[in-house]
Amino acid sequence: MNIWLTPYLLYAVPKLYVLFEMGNFFYEDFIICSVYVFTRKESRLFWFIKKLGNISKYVFGYYTGVIVSVVVVGIIRGLKTRSFSDFVFIIISVIILNFLSSLIFVLLTNVLSLYSNSRLSILYSVLVWTVCFLQAFVYIGNIQPLLIKLNPVLQPVIIWHDNYFLKKYNVFEIEPIHTFDMLWSLLVLCIYLLGIILFGVRVIKTIEITDRD
Repeated sequence: MNIWLTPYLLYAVPKLYVLFEMGNFFYEDFIICSVYVFTRKESRLFWFIKKLGNISKYVFGYYTGVIVSVVVVGIIRGLKTRSFSDFVFIIISVIILNFLSSLIFVLLTNVLSLYSNSRLSILYSVLVWTVCFLQAFVYIGNIQPLLIKLNPVLQPVIIWHDNYFLKKYNVFEIEPIHTFDMLWSLLVLCIYLLGIILFGVRVIKTIEITDRD
């Protein structure tokens, strides 16, 4: 395997794994309890909020476990930090950005599964995720920095952020994107997530009870 490909795989594989693992979370429960829950719109909305909370908890726990494990391995192998507060803030930022980025696609997959079926919804979401991910290594032109700043898949790439405390840890000497900071990524991801949630609420209120698999 070419060395240049390794960082991309390390970035993509954990995110695709959680997408495949949690992509039919809504649909499995929908098949079981749809007759009892989906006869009233109030019950549908409560069901959606409950499932959103559960899926958020699982995705957040997944990334917390993965990133903390990586940090522990790094410390065991002699990882040195210049500032403990910066180190903790970076870890928290990485967890939150990865959590929000993946939750957007996991939730989108689950909502789409109520329209079509779980297998097709996962396929659609993976295709969209892959197209977004291609911007990481395919040069598009002068507009690429703007596209990256709006890309929900690439928001967790902290080496592109230009926060002052990150620059001293940029061992890859990669030029950060101007005005691309943590708060921007948080805002962009929250906007995408809110859009998916509103879309999900609309779907839940209007969906018919049928088996799509």
